Amino acid sequence: MKCYYHPGVDAVGLCAQCGKAACRDCIEDVGGVLLCASCRERAQEQAQHEYESEAQAVAHYAWKSLRNSRIWAIVGAAVGVFIGFLGGASTMGFWGGMLGAVIWGALLGYGFWATYWGFKWMGPWLGRVMSEVACFGTVVFWLAVLFIVWEIALIYGALGGALYQHFKHRRLLAEASGMA
Repeated sequence: MKCYYHPGVDAVGLCAQCGKAACRDCIEDVGGVLLCASCRERAQEQAQHEYESEAQAVAHYAWKSLRNSRIWAIVGAAVGVFIGFLGGASTMGFWGGMLGAVIWGALLGYGFWATYWGFKWMGPWLGRVMSEVACFGTVVFWLAVLFIVWEIALIYGALGGALYQHFKHRRLLAEASGMA
């Protein structure tokens, strides 16, 4: 049997992908599978394309998470400013309202941001738990579970978990963007 690419040279094996006979120069063992030159190039291009798509998916996931955390921080800060200004202005006048707006805006902005990252951290665990016990309980039971989960997420996020998750997602975005 002669090489498909070099008709004057004897073939040493058949390509596992296309079945063409190939000589020693045209065939290569790739992970225990013999591939001819054209199939090897096609496999490398496909692997490169899949790697880029995976990197792009990771970058998109990280970017979306960072964007959503900022949105939650802005919503929390807006709610805090509103509550703080109304509460402070009613007891201490305009400047008291401004002080209350700054304090409550910062607290609720950070609280919403930290809770977002806490839920992000708890997501996989929470999904498993809910799928296993979905048939149990009433509305009151699930409200109690939600309240407990919210508290755990807030505590985790407020005590540094949010910073860890935020910087982890920033690193994921930087690494994935660098590869693309």
